[in-house]
Amino acid sequence: MPKEKEVRTTSKHAQLLDAACGLFLTHGFYAVNMDAIAQASGLSKRTIYRLHKSREALTAAVIRHDFDSWREWFFDAVRAQPGVTGAGLKGFYAVLRLWVETPDFTGCLFARVTLAGDTMPEETRQAAQACADTLHQYFSSQARKLGMNDRETFARAQMLHLLVLLGRPGSASDSRQHLIGDMLRIFEKWCK
Repeated sequence: MPKEKEVRTTSKHAQLLDAACGLFLTHGFYAVNMDAIAQASGLSKRTIYRLHKSREALTAAVIRHDFDSWREWFFDAVRAQPGVTGAGLKGFYAVLRLWVETPDFTGCLFARVTLAGDTMPEETRQAAQACADTLHQYFSSQARKLGMNDRETFARAQMLHLLVLLGRPGSASDSRQHLIGDMLRIFEKWCK
């Protein structure tokens, strides 16, 4: 494929993923049809189906795109926290607390799908599970670095809270802060 055409295709694909992600975050997965995605992305349905063989394949790609974008932004912010070495948990909780209080907080698609469970198509669930597994590994790795004995239990507890926090963005600010407080209390308990 000539480079110019490859760049145009990559640009169209990013445009599609961003548009679909915004629609899914705002309206939910089932309220958004392919016509709405085509209109929001400025692409024809034919082009969309050329890029993704089905709506489920597109949705899975959007979930991965949303997670990758979020993870890059989030962990850059964690590393930028003053007094935090690497991507430590204290920085993680600090950035999480700030982010959930922003007016444009919408959570993450992978968390919504994970919480929805079997109501979502298999390909979509697999994409969301891969994202959740990445974060579970992060928590487990951080627990190992801190010398925690039962890393898996700690990681599962943190993931449960994080999924609820990121999967239910419409919840009240007090509820979100309570969830982060619980995550910190678990962290402090396990660090003793």
